[in-house]
Amino acid sequence: MAPSVEEEEQQQQLTAEASSSERAFEGEPVPTLGETVTARSAAVSVALGAVVSVVAMRLNLTSGLVPSLGVPAGLLGFFMARAWIRVQDVFGVPHLPFTRQENALIQTAVVSCSSIAFTGGFGTYILGMSAKSATERHIGNEGKNMDEPNIGRLIAFLFLVNFAGLFIIIPLRKMMIIRHRLTFPSGTATAHLINSFHTPHGAKQARQQVGTLLKSLGATVLWPLFQWLFTGGKNCGLEAFPTFGMLAYQRGFYFDLSTTNVGIGMICPPMITASMLAGSVVSWGILWPYIETKAGRWFPENLDANDLGGIMGYRVFVGVSMILADGLFTFLSSLVRTANAMRKRRRGCGGHARASTTTSAAGPPLFFALALVLSAAREAAERRRGRAVRYIPSTVGVAVAFFVPPRIPVGMAAGCLALHVWRTRVDAGGAGLLSPVVASGLICGDGLGSLMSSMLTLLGARPPICVKFLSRFQNQKLDAFLTTLRAS
Repeated sequence: MAPSVEEEEQQQQLTAEASSSERAFEGEPVPTLGETVTARSAAVSVALGAVVSVVAMRLNLTSGLVPSLGVPAGLLGFFMARAWIRVQDVFGVPHLPFTRQENALIQTAVVSCSSIAFTGGFGTYILGMSAKSATERHIGNEGKNMDEPNIGRLIAFLFLVNFAGLFIIIPLRKMMIIRHRLTFPSGTATAHLINSFHTPHGAKQARQQVGTLLKSLGATVLWPLFQWLFTGGKNCGLEAFPTFGMLAYQRGFYFDLSTTNVGIGMICPPMITASMLAGSVVSWGILWPYIETKAGRWFPENLDANDLGGIMGYRVFVGVSMILADGLFTFLSSLVRTANAMRKRRRGCGGHARASTTTSAAGPPLFFALALVLSAAREAAERRRGRAVRYIPSTVGVAVAFFVPPRIPVGMAAGCLALHVWRTRVDAGGAGLLSPVVASGLICGDGLGSLMSSMLTLLGARPPICVKFLSRFQNQKLDAFLTTLRAS
């Protein structure tokens, strides 16, 4: 995908910073493959990959959103490898110096593990392949409706799927990055981050960031365990707190005290968070309540909440239509822009290529057309480098909110607001340096804490307390019922 105007400006800044930090390594020989793929880098990659995969799976099964984990992977890889070296120094064990290439290998391996955990289907289609899922969904357990997954088949499937990347990524890297010099902001930012760790000033900053990450992680791990104490019954717990009232709570608009969503809101651009919040208001606040009143006319009544023949079908297909429209527009537009950029590079002339693409939909679909309008408006604003691009919502952000419950955008909005206050009222420099690692600690800590609370449940432990929030009318009925019990 060709970079946007904001990404191009960020790219120029990152390139300048990377070239300045690269001077610190002039004259150093490039490590050999044996000096990069070491027992140290392999062990750290396996340990971090396992932890981050658990976090990615937890996010996949709850919100379906996984933010970029490159920053925590690079930071933790640097910290754990340096800790390994410190231990070797204490015991007098000889070792190779820790290089930035080794750090890049660890970061790449950890991000790959989390990507496999998220995109490998463990939270989506693989769960629906078993006989148990087919029976529970009343699909039938005939052979054609199920394909029982097992560890051997899953390993072969993941190996083949990810091995195919070697035939795609390497040729594209050679063509796009080396031949045409079309570098991308995410890769440049990661390289600059790892470079900075291995300079004296960068190492000091990295220690400060790692310290902040561990503090955020340690405090957040305890939060799910604390919440678990109050979940001793159905619909019990502090996470079911009706922040905006009972009516809004019934529609899913409440803050569930999830630090994962807060951390995602600190990492995601504010426009993505605002787009998801707007999509939640339109869908869960207006559209779905209206469609629910049409039960029996637009769709059969008394269907399961997850039945695609009911309101779930509207949620899925409306959101999918918007995502497809945006994806089609973006693909065609990026294809034209990239082709123009390559042609101008070959001719040796600068400037920005203008692209125009038209997409037509035959015959909701109102929301397909709405997605095209939003995508076209954002493309035009980016090409003109206008300020209006900051106020045009993200089509995919709006569409995703049609699927996920509103508590997720509400938590993201809380994180975005906390970051805004940190930047404008507390410490702008500290926020720029430490906010990504604080967010990473919130996400990873919540994932690990949820894993530990789940282990308590699997071991047979039961929460001792039930905290439940009721409306005033429900509370009056409960008091009257308890009064009759005492009287009898």
